[in-house]
Amino acid sequence: MDAALQAGPVLAYVVVLLVCWGDAVLPVLPSETTVLAGGVLCSQGTLDLAPLLAAAALGAVAGDLTAAAVGGRLPERPHERGRLSRLLRRLLGSVERRLHTGLDRHPYAVLLVARFVPGGRTAVTLSAGRSALPLPGLIAPIAAAGLVWASTVSLVGRGGGSLLVG
Repeated sequence: MDAALQAGPVLAYVVVLLVCWGDAVLPVLPSETTVLAGGVLCSQGTLDLAPLLAAAALGAVAGDLTAAAVGGRLPERPHERGRLSRLLRRLLGSVERRLHTGLDRHPYAVLLVARFVPGGRTAVTLSAGRSALPLPGLIAPIAAAGLVWASTVSLVGRGGGSLLVG
């Protein structure tokens, strides 16, 4: 993030957006750490909270929608191919069925909880794309989850930074 700050705050917000988008598809990217660091920088006056929150939320929502779209295009369920044991195939199939049922009944709750579980959001959004819910039906719950997540992480970083600074 230091190189981004040397180039200016606008580049820092772009980095936040891209990391949050990429983390939804590649969970090894540090979106939480990036947004927390941005919140700390807000407490120091280097960045502003509103654009940080907007970049994090937009990146999270775009990433989750990307993962759902990718999930909807996967040719087959990973647990149905290869040499997995019958028990493991049944277990994975059961988990996927329960997840789809949860998404059908409580999409906001499932997507919100998954957003706070590292790696969980990728599994859930990929599976959401495979569920019976059409992608347009996922936009509102994904957007709500992304906004709550971005707000929470940004504010925790800002609050923590305020404690450190002052």
